[in-house]
Amino acid sequence: MWLRFSSLILFVTALCIPVATAAPAINLTDRDRAAIIGSVARDLFRTGRNYEGKHFILADGIRPNWIPIIPGYDVTLVTRNEIESVRAPIYYYVFSLRPLKHSVRVTVHLYDSETKTFPHVMLFYSYYCVGSKWRGLSRGGGGD
Repeated sequence: MWLRFSSLILFVTALCIPVATAAPAINLTDRDRAAIIGSVARDLFRTGRNYEGKHFILADGIRPNWIPIIPGYDVTLVTRNEIESVRAPIYYYVFSLRPLKHSVRVTVHLYDSETKTFPHVMLFYSYYCVGSKWRGLSRGGGGD
């Protein structure tokens, strides 16, 4: 009897607890995206962090003016069609932004044009809006 009664109490309690709904995500403007992408690019392409020279970023959802000019680095946006048609293998970065309630999660993957399936490098960032400026934190990453 105790088992039935305690199960009934748990069931009734579960019915009374409101179901948590997903909080609405931050609504990013193009200006927000430009600030975040530019900040990640400046962190990624700096002396001591990455080799100087030519680098490629997949252009999906990224505008050319969002990538800052960084001395020593020639960063170029490429389309999926350009990646498919290259003769020599290239490495390219893919930036993805995921807006949450209070922050934006940014993931950067480095792929090569031959395999395209498993990233060679994965980097993670969190961005928070403080006033009208975005502040970023590197959350680590790894690769081969």
